Amino acid sequence: MELDLPRTWPSWVVLAFLIVAAGYFFMLYRREGTLASQPFKFGLTILRWLLVVLIIVMLGELDLRIDRRGLPYLAVVIDDSASMSIPDRYADAKTESAAQSLAQSAGIQSATRLDLAKAILLTKQAELLRKLSSEHRVRLYAVSSSMRLLGEFTGADELEAARKQLLDLQAERSDSRLGLGLREVLKDLSGVPPTAVIFLTDGITTDGEPLPDAANYAAR
Repeated sequence: MELDLPRTWPSWVVLAFLIVAAGYFFMLYRREGTLASQPFKFGLTILRWLLVVLIIVMLGELDLRIDRRGLPYLAVVIDDSASMSIPDRYADAKTESAAQSLAQSAGIQSATRLDLAKAILLTKQAELLRKLSSEHRVRLYAVSSSMRLLGEFTGADELEAARKQLLDLQAERSDSRLGLGLREVLKDLSGVPPTAVIFLTDGITTDGEPLPDAANYAAR
C-alpha cells in the first residue's frame, strides 16, 4: 500500500511553502487584538495550516496504490447440483459428436453437463488448468445447496490433486443455490478481489438469488 502524488512539486518547494504559511498564520493571529485566548488562537492557526495542506494534496491528486504481493487469485466454480447429471439432447449429430469427443479427450466416457464441465478443465492433459495455475492461485469450488472449497492449486505440480478432485465430483445434490454460492465464494476469498470467477453451470437456480444478480454484485 502506497500513497502517491502524481501531480506534485519539488519537496523543498512544498516544505518551504508550508513553513511560510505556518509562520504567516501564527503572526496573523498573534497580532489580532481580540479577547480570544492564546490556545484558541493557536488552534485556529493549526486549522488554517491544515487547510493549506489539504489544498496541496487535492491539487496533487493523491492516489492510494495497493500492490499485490505474489500471484492473484482466480476462482473456478463448478455446479454439482442434480440438474448437471443430465446429458443434453442436441439439435444435430455433429454437435452431439463434438460433446462426446470433448468428454472422451479428458478420459470421461459419459457426456452429462457435469462431465463436460470437467472435460473443459481436464482435456489435453488439463491444459486450461495448467495455464491458469501458472499465472494465478487457483481456488476450485463446488456449488449446489452450499459452497464447498475443493482445494487451492498453484503450479503444475499440484494439478494431479485438482484432477482427482474434479473426477470424484458427483452431481447428486437436489438444491441449486447458485447466487448464494457465488457470494460465498467471494466471502471465502476474504475480501481479496479475484482476477476472475469462472463458473461452469447450466444456470438453473432452484432457490435463492439468481446467478445474474449475484454476478452483478461480483462485478461491483
